[in-house]
Amino acid sequence: MRELALLNRWSQHAVAARQVWHAAGSNPIDAAFLDSQAVVYINLALRRLAEWKLENEVRRLAKYALARPDRNEHTFAAVFASLAAVGRGGEAVAAWEQLTASGVDVGPVGASAIIKACALARDADSALRIFERMLRRRVTFNRYTYNAVLHLCAVTGRADDALAVYNLMRLETDPHNLPDQYTYAALVRAIIISRRYEMAASIFENMLEDDVTPDSKLTCHMLTAAGRARDVPLARAMYSHALTGLREPRPPPALAADSAGEAAGAREAAPAAEEGEAAGGRRTGGWAGQAGAKARRYAAGRRRAAAAAAADDAAAAEAEAADVLSIEIVNALLSVYALSGDFAGALPSAQTASAAPR
Repeated sequence: MRELALLNRWSQHAVAARQVWHAAGSNPIDAAFLDSQAVVYINLALRRLAEWKLENEVRRLAKYALARPDRNEHTFAAVFASLAAVGRGGEAVAAWEQLTASGVDVGPVGASAIIKACALARDADSALRIFERMLRRRVTFNRYTYNAVLHLCAVTGRADDALAVYNLMRLETDPHNLPDQYTYAALVRAIIISRRYEMAASIFENMLEDDVTPDSKLTCHMLTAAGRARDVPLARAMYSHALTGLREPRPPPALAADSAGEAAGAREAAPAAEEGEAAGGRRTGGWAGQAGAKARRYAAGRRRAAAAAAADDAAAAEAEAADVLSIEIVNALLSVYALSGDFAGALPSAQTASAAPR
């Protein structure tokens, strides 16, 4: 039932997007039809038209959406993202500047979207300029906006700019805006790309101070930075810090599959019961009703079998992914010993890691 509801919702959005597409593509634009649509459909249509690479329709609809009186931060985000997706990142920046110049707060969603639009074009200068203006104009943004700027600084190797954004983030008083795993992963990636490996130790100390539990990506990045800095003690400390979280025991695949199968069976129980009751009520209709009831029971059984098979595949994939993540971390640690020439320390580390539960 849930899948059917999602499919129905997607179909409605696709139909609405096509209707908006024809309205935005008409000459002149069919403003009467667009005005009759809720703003949420305009927002969704913008993203769908961008996926279809309809540049002219996106530009016209973006202009219309920004002029609507019921626009919201999701409208701003859809405009910025869709313009960037069709190669009009400059127009997205111009739209943001026009909005903020008139005193409009695009909100956290819009702020993150305009930074991501700059990231899509690898335009770090525009992103940092926009971020600076956001700070001056006290535009509302959140952790995702910070992380979007940090990610762009990371991929472009601008470690100093990444550090400046990171330091501002640590000064936040809102706990929801403080650095997280993604923040530190982007920051470490920035120092790796810019070859500022000596900064890894201080970043690790800050991570401990902020009580951030590293995930596999952050662990691998930090081990890479420590290895290139030839800092074996830092690599050992990082590995020890990450060990507890990365070695949390997982249920065996069979148990995970059984649990998932039970959950899937519970979800199917209600529709199956309804079908059984309906079939029982129609059974008096003769052989045709009995055949229909049998077909419905068969279909319900097929759905339950498919759900159980999907649960088995998901459990197996999760178990396999856990092994791969552990192997990546072990390989990163071994590379640290290899780069530092400490081959004697590599063997015990590999043996310890291979004995760890996954």
